[in-house]
Amino acid sequence: MTERPLTISVITPCLNAGQYLEKSLRSALEQQGNFRIQSVLRDAGSTDGTPEILARLQQEVAAGTLGGGCLGIDLDWVSEPDKGQSDALNKTLGRTTGDVVVWLNADDWFAPGAFACALGRFSQSSSTDVVLGNCLQMVSDDTPLAGAPQRSFVNAPEKVSPFTGGVEWLLVTPEVFFRRSAIERFRFDLDLDYFMDVDLWHHLILSGCRWEKVEETLAFFRWHDDCKTLRAWRRFLPRLLVENQILFSRYRDSMNTAEAEKGFAKLMLHFVRNWDKAGTLEQNHAAVQEQAAQCTALSPDDRAAFLTRYGAVYEEFTATAGA
Repeated sequence: MTERPLTISVITPCLNAGQYLEKSLRSALEQQGNFRIQSVLRDAGSTDGTPEILARLQQEVAAGTLGGGCLGIDLDWVSEPDKGQSDALNKTLGRTTGDVVVWLNADDWFAPGAFACALGRFSQSSSTDVVLGNCLQMVSDDTPLAGAPQRSFVNAPEKVSPFTGGVEWLLVTPEVFFRRSAIERFRFDLDLDYFMDVDLWHHLILSGCRWEKVEETLAFFRWHDDCKTLRAWRRFLPRLLVENQILFSRYRDSMNTAEAEKGFAKLMLHFVRNWDKAGTLEQNHAAVQEQAAQCTALSPDDRAAFLTRYGAVYEEFTATAGA
């Protein structure tokens, strides 16, 4: 049993999310319970009023008008250019001092009582390294995403991989609370601009962390037109396939390789079909090859294997479509 009150560090990368930022941060800073809150935010130089929002919230914290329901609050923020979201996340990690860490994007928010629930589990069990709750997918402040899947978590790396996991790999960052000690040797890969969260989940599983699942709703994930994830998948960006290969190369030894390769080929075919429907097949076909060639995170052998796998999918599709 942990007697000392815990501190939770909330890490937030941000760029021009002023429309949602205040709700997001208040959902963290207004949590109530016997714990301290450290909010570490790195803004990449927003021009939409984000720095002004942060300065006002910091004044409220200093005046004691925000965050009176916990043992204390530290709001640590900087607005400066960075090298992308992974770089911003690494900068936030370097500033964390809490016992427990959770990643909150600037357009998502926590449910009331989320911190008390998650930290309570850590206090009750010193062997628990990760607490996973539920996260509702939303299209507005009060409207759930129709048909959003509810899934049970399976503590296996193949279940958090885009190739084979189906809906089970869709862990959402603000529902995953983890001890800072579990990521002391982890840093976000600057070559990953979309799947850095999947990289983190693999680390937390393969490093032997003990996960505990709770059924409470701890957070809300917001889908909107400016959502980075939604934009990428709507456009079927070639970069997503390249980053999938980076993760496949990194973690294939821990996967069911045959199943993962089959799932990866299926994902590639899904992209090719949608490019064809959009009339952008040849443009994106060239982009896949160019981006793979330029990706220094892939070894020559892994790059060749990726291009061979993708090429086979492309050739089979075009041969069938032209028949």
